[in-house]
Amino acid sequence: MPGRRLDAARRAAYSVFFLGLSPLAPGTVASAAAAAAILFLLPREGASYALAVLSVAAAAFLASVALGASAERIEDKKDPSAFVLDEVAGQAITLLSLSAPGPGDVLFGFVAFRLFDIVKPFPARRLEGARGGWGIALDDAVAGIYANVALHLWRAVAG
Repeated sequence: MPGRRLDAARRAAYSVFFLGLSPLAPGTVASAAAAAAILFLLPREGASYALAVLSVAAAAFLASVALGASAERIEDKKDPSAFVLDEVAGQAITLLSLSAPGPGDVLFGFVAFRLFDIVKPFPARRLEGARGGWGIALDDAVAGIYANVALHLWRAVAG
């Protein structure tokens, strides 16, 4: 029985309180929730914002690596769709900046992250093949990096 409780707690964590169980686009649902939380719940001042988003990104990435093998065992599938904690890490990486983004920036970053996460440009697709949590987390981190660069370019051009 204690093993089942621990697995239930792990599932709650890697599915981001069961957002990953959404029947429609669980990765998109979790990314949208992460973007909204970053926009509305984190401090808006420069250094405080940057530290808060970096903390979210690091914690979600490290937890994704740590929970990956358990998730694959619990869900009986490699990189299960219920595992969306990596989307939180990728979305936080996307929105990492020295200045807090506005709603339009967050929307652009959300769309860019989802696009890069789906397309998986080099080296994301290759890294996805890594074992356990590393494969689950690394491809989303790369998508987040690409989306972060796109967001910063867009912010520079849009003014």
